[in-house]
Amino acid sequence: MREFQFNERLLARWRESTTEIVVSFTRREDDRDLDPSPLLANWPDPKPGPMGRSGFRRQASSQGPPLAAVPFTEPVALGSDEIRGGIRFLKDQAACPFQGFAAHRLRGDILPPWRLPFDAHARGLLLHAMLERVWNALRVY
Repeated sequence: MREFQFNERLLARWRESTTEIVVSFTRREDDRDLDPSPLLANWPDPKPGPMGRSGFRRQASSQGPPLAAVPFTEPVALGSDEIRGGIRFLKDQAACPFQGFAAHRLRGDILPPWRLPFDAHARGLLLHAMLERVWNALRVY
């Protein structure tokens, strides 16, 4: 209940600070129809239609100077150091930008993967022994 009241106050402050607020919600989940949040119950039009592309253009054009038209030119060709890896490059970059950069740009994938010399059981025993020493040293229980 406290979260609902907080969010209600937050939405009220947003409504007071602007002339237009665009909200969205999922209309369907699997085969069920969904309603908007109860927070939108007191809004003038609680079930607005889709915004469409023209609404986005209007919103973009009303927020600053017009965009400059950039003439199309031929794409820049990659040099001899082109990036290899195909879809793996994109997956690695999305999962962790640094690791994607290291593997594909810095060629870090040339090195063999580093492995611990212990199996999972030995690692568990080692971790248990280390934590036991930490707790004994700190005397915190």
